[in-house]
Amino acid sequence: MVKRIFRVSYRTVLYRLAERPEYGKQIWQRFQYAHVSAYGRSLVREDEPERAPPADFHAAMVTSTAAGEPQRLSADDLVEDRWRRLVRAAVERDLITTSRAAELLGLDLTQTRARIAGWVD
Repeated sequence: MVKRIFRVSYRTVLYRLAERPEYGKQIWQRFQYAHVSAYGRSLVREDEPERAPPADFHAAMVTSTAAGEPQRLSADDLVEDRWRRLVRAAVERDLITTSRAAELLGLDLTQTRARIAGWVD
């Protein structure tokens, strides 16, 4: 979401997170591990998930308001994240099992365990 709103690369977001003590340099490995768990492959240097279309950059150069920075949140931005946060909170409070979390998230048990291992306090 931060990536989309501010129109920056995922590397920029991770770089800023790595500067924070609660995430540190291990955020790069955790991100790659989570990406492999979710999509079955790691990102290579040329990859940019959910990249902005080239027309957005051209429009920003033509008029100063075309880029719309920062972009406003839409109602759809928080729905999936909120669901994941609720499932995470339930797992952390021992209200549901890992297998129930997998079912709720639509993942298999191995993917869910990998996601839980990647959670940062």
